[in-house]
This record gives sequence, structure tokens and C-alpha cells, in this order.
Amino acid sequence: DIRLQPPPSSITLAIDRTLEGYYRGMSDTNNATKASTLERCKNEIIRLHVFFEEWFTGKISNTDDELERGFSRFMHANFHFINPGGATDSLSSLMEKLRHAHGAYSSTKFIIEIKNVECLFVGSEDDNYLVKYEEWQTFGDDDSNVTARVSTVLFQADGEEQLKWVNVHETWLPDLGPK
Repeated sequence: DIRLQPPPSSITLAIDRTLEGYYRGMSDTNNATKASTLERCKNEIIRLHVFFEEWFTGKISNTDDELERGFSRFMHANFHFINPGGATDSLSSLMEKLRHAHGAYSSTKFIIEIKNVECLFVGSEDDNYLVKYEEWQTFGDDDSNVTARVSTVLFQADGEEQLKWVNVHETWLPDLGPK
């Protein structure tokens, strides 16, 4: 794992960049396209999870502007989230939950690590990407409180720079759900 330098107001976010052999058998052109797509998706996953760390620790203000800047403007209008327990949230219901969870870890440590990012599918127009990654959360006063989930996200490209989150589905990793 490589520890990234977080923005000054963030805690720590790490990402596993192990991709050896992932592109074996692909042409150089396809390899470069898929590699840049993967980097673009990784960067967006990291950006969102840095926001989550700052939001849940109260490092940023609980305002509509902050929620828009860090979260909602990156979500597709028809965004849906399926949590590890199987419940589904729309964008509006998830935003309401986020508002109530602001600062939930303001008096304790909260760290998110992103690992094993893989691009599973690139749409024929290079505008939709299905990506899988692991999200590990450490919270509390010691390192014994750890949960981990595997997440799949469907991204839709919105122009050259921005990716929109269309759907996220999370599943607990074995023996790493809440205790």
C-alpha cells in the first residue's frame, strides 16, 4: 500500500496500486486507455473518500455548500447506493443520512483506506466504467475497530474531467463487518 499525502484538512487515506499482470495480453493502445481510465477512476474514489473522512470527523463544515462541493455534484441524478446490509438509498435519502452523520467521529480516530482498485468494464463509447475496490475503515481509540467491504461503482463520464457516480453496491468482506 502506498500512503498518499492527504490534503491539509484530511486524515490519512491509502490506496493499493498493485496492478502487475492486470493488463497482460492487451494491446499497447488498449493498455494505455484502460490504465488512464483506471487512474481517473482511482482519483475519483480517493477524492470522495477524503471528503468522507473530513465530513465524518467534522474537519469541514456541515453546510449545504460543503455537501454539494464534496459529494452531491459528483453524483448522477439517478444515483443509488446499496449498503453492505442490502438496504438501498437514493441520492436524496443518502444525503439526509450524511447530514445527520456529520462529525460522528469528531472525537476519535477515523481512517479510510482504499485497496485493490480494478476496472472491470469500460463501455463501448468509453463513457461508462464499472470499478471494484475495497474500503477499509479504522475507527476508535485503537486499531482494533476495523471494518472492510468490497464495493463496485458504476461511473458515467460527464465530459473530459468529471465522473458521475451512478450506482454503488457494497458487501462486507468475510469476518470484517461490524462487530
